[in-house]
Amino acid sequence: MKSKTGKPSESGSPDGLKSAPDRSVSELKEDCKNNPADPDLAYQLGVAYARSGEMGLACRQWRRVLELEPKHSAARYFLGMAYLSQGKLTQAVAQYKAAIQHNPEDHFAYNNLGLV
Repeated sequence: MKSKTGKPSESGSPDGLKSAPDRSVSELKEDCKNNPADPDLAYQLGVAYARSGEMGLACRQWRRVLELEPKHSAARYFLGMAYLSQGKLTQAVAQYKAAIQHNPEDHFAYNNLGLV
């Protein structure tokens, strides 16, 4: 999937955490501070937080992405995964359904919705 800037952005795949650009949390925090309206940077910071085990901070960033770009299906997918892992099934279902609405080809969201 391409971002609105035309750069490749993260897919909603389960291995998206592995395939995101490998940048440090501190680098991404600085970039987000300098570009607070960039949903791709906020998304990448969420991925970096998730990689470091900071799921609460990751979720905060993914919710920020959705404030900036409500149709960002990858942020919805990963937020759904986080909710699912916390047993928050209603919230997980809502995120997966929204991800599918905005990206009907997101078979990972369909799969996880079926798991809930």
